[in-house]
Amino acid sequence: MICDLCRCEVPSGKRFCPRCGVELNLVPDRERASQAPLLAKDVFDWNEPAGASSAYGVSQRQQPVVAIDELSTMLHSAQSKLEDGDVREAAALLGRIRSQVARHASLRPVYEQLHRTIEARKRKIRARCKALADEGDCPRLVWMLAGPATNDMEPEEICDIALQAAQALYDAERADEANDVLRVASFRTVRDEAIVERHRELAALVGRRRYWQHWRRSMTVVGGTCILGGIGLVVWAWFLWRTGLGAARRLVVPGLLLCAVFLATFPQWKPTLEKWLREHFDDEGPGKNIKRLWTRRRD
Repeated sequence: MICDLCRCEVPSGKRFCPRCGVELNLVPDRERASQAPLLAKDVFDWNEPAGASSAYGVSQRQQPVVAIDELSTMLHSAQSKLEDGDVREAAALLGRIRSQVARHASLRPVYEQLHRTIEARKRKIRARCKALADEGDCPRLVWMLAGPATNDMEPEEICDIALQAAQALYDAERADEANDVLRVASFRTVRDEAIVERHRELAALVGRRRYWQHWRRSMTVVGGTCILGGIGLVVWAWFLWRTGLGAARRLVVPGLLLCAVFLATFPQWKPTLEKWLREHFDDEGPGKNIKRLWTRRRD
């Protein structure tokens, strides 16, 4: 008998190989003759030098050939998915049969037509997202990236568009909007190291700019409140000095009512105040022109 592992000749009647010690498969000779012959060479040869090519390398394995009828059925399925609006599934299906369709000239026009349709829809989404980023319409941009784009694109493509839009908003001094774009759900599932690194660096820049802008707005509100409060105290002291305490008492009740109305309506006009502060102190609108003039004069 011959050992199946080390090819050593084993005397008859032995159960274990005297060379490697493996237990022999005691199969009758007539059954051995009917079995397929053993490989002349092991799949993994540990004695070969590093980097040597192997006859059983994965790169040499060929994909099974798919019949033309099955390819036609898969193309029809991809077209149906595309018509139903599931562009992402259609693109994945086309990617699986791309190498097989190249062998059949009759199927190439259908494949190319579907591929062009998918790419056109992706280009339309990219253009729309870029236009929304240039306009500063962050709510609609986030809705586009978290909604319609997920049906047409892979997470990596969505993240790439989101990074470009966030960079444009960051350059336009819109740190809050850029931060909202960087929080799109696609960044939680992507595993591309390059995209993750770009997201981390841009998020750090956006975070620092947001901190500076919020601090500037807070100081503007606090400073304006202090100035107005000081002016009000001076006017009140002057009024007391001119009219006396009796007339001043008649103004206390209306003043308290005005303060109550102010505090009650503050949530309604707070967005308007924030918008005005952003337009005048976030390098946009008149503030942007003032900064440009000041930079030109300094240079």
